[in-house]
Amino acid sequence: EEIVSKLNRDAVYKYYGAPPNSWSKAQVDAQVLTALNPATIQASRIDGNSIMCYQISGSLTIDHVPIPGGTSIDAIDASFAAAVYPKPAAAGILAAPRPPGHFSACTTDLVVHSRQKALAAAAAAAPSGAAIAVVKSKRWGPDDLIFSVGFVDTPAPALALQHKLLSYMNVWSQHCAAEFVLETDDPSSARVRVTLDPSQWGSDFPGGYWSYVGRDILGIQAGYPTMCLEAIEQQAAAAAEEGLPDEYMRVVTHEAGHTLGFPHEHARKEVIDLLDKAAVYDYFGGPPNNWSKEDIDSQILRPINPKTIEATRVDTHSIMCYQFEPQLTKNKKGIPGGNEIDQIDAHFAGSIYPKPADAAEESAQFSVCVADFVQPAPAGAAGGPAGTSAIALVSNKRWAQGDVIFTVGFIDKPAPSPADQATILRYMQEWSKYCRAEFVLQTDSPLSARIRVTLDSKQWGVPGGYWSYVGTDIGLAQLKGKPTMCLDNIIAKAAAIKARGGQDELMRVVTHEVG
Repeated sequence: EEIVSKLNRDAVYKYYGAPPNSWSKAQVDAQVLTALNPATIQASRIDGNSIMCYQISGSLTIDHVPIPGGTSIDAIDASFAAAVYPKPAAAGILAAPRPPGHFSACTTDLVVHSRQKALAAAAAAAPSGAAIAVVKSKRWGPDDLIFSVGFVDTPAPALALQHKLLSYMNVWSQHCAAEFVLETDDPSSARVRVTLDPSQWGSDFPGGYWSYVGRDILGIQAGYPTMCLEAIEQQAAAAAEEGLPDEYMRVVTHEAGHTLGFPHEHARKEVIDLLDKAAVYDYFGGPPNNWSKEDIDSQILRPINPKTIEATRVDTHSIMCYQFEPQLTKNKKGIPGGNEIDQIDAHFAGSIYPKPADAAEESAQFSVCVADFVQPAPAGAAGGPAGTSAIALVSNKRWAQGDVIFTVGFIDKPAPSPADQATILRYMQEWSKYCRAEFVLQTDSPLSARIRVTLDSKQWGVPGGYWSYVGTDIGLAQLKGKPTMCLDNIIAKAAAIKARGGQDELMRVVTHEVG
């Protein structure tokens, strides 16, 4: 608002309504003259020299004093980015994978497959008003619910089995906005990476069924499993022969629930208080689990801090709840657990991750897309305020600290040359000097990258010029397989400006759009 209020609106309409922009009045309003709501951003004083600030000539301001804008990341930009996305310690996000035995990040589930039919049948009558839980710090944002799934073993499971397991993960999609999408071109790049044979991955990865919880999957080293479904096909066949409930439904939907951020329902104090601890130690310390006392405490007997979860009353029939035999409870009645997503699970998932309205699914609007200058910034601007200025961050589009590794795909056909791709990526990585964000080129399947760049907007039927969607909006479902950033003909334009002795256009434009 401090900058918008300095602009001569009539002059701005005339300037941006003319070529090469030729913007409509509505576009000029949206891109230049509509001030951000200060309640939606994190910022302090204005930085008129920021890379995120347009350069505006004195002919467009009321007092005829130009607004300098930025042509590179300045010290204030750098300091602000570092404060918002601080670099991790030496043992940070790309350190060696935390072994799944560190159960604070990984949930190892029962490897027991025989279940009492009477208890399984009892799961039909869930108490009303109950709910499962979600770990607050591991909950996904509303625009980050499209999960690529890769099967990372060698050889990969049969494609038919991959699709079958994916269909069970997507049972959740019937009730909430989450969606699981198979990644076959480069399974190791998927967000959810599944092993059916943990022996391939070394002693740090135990057998059985387990998954990291919610956003914790983002902290696992690229290519390593985030979920284990050991021998699920064989176990499901054995369960079917015994007349037991669908093992695929019981296991795969449970583990996918962990990926969505849902912890064990039986880890709530109300359930733990029902258990006979001595019997639990004896039972899970023996075959086939053979868990240590520490494992049993971590997996079963240590309650979740209620302040860390969102939930209401306990649902002992939830798909996220273990089934406990009668001898493991104090009252010898057992805990039924869940074999499938029940109505309470479904309702809770839908409330945590609500499906978007139809209109929001159909079209992306410029409220989430920033169309930037299509011409070099006007000359003649200099100076700017000193002091503790800062750029700003839109609060609800901010990335989580563990979610700032960005794959970048160049999606035009033909693709830009490898040298041009590397050049643009290098300018994106200017931000990485100051904060934890990293940008990684994805060449095998560029359309599946998180940041999808076009240098030829006409191929995609999108606006030309330079623009990018803002923050977590790049994950919107309606943008799947479409550009999230446009750098129309940037290489040729930058070369022409450089030949005239002008500024570094790649620095000015690419770092701005990445910001």
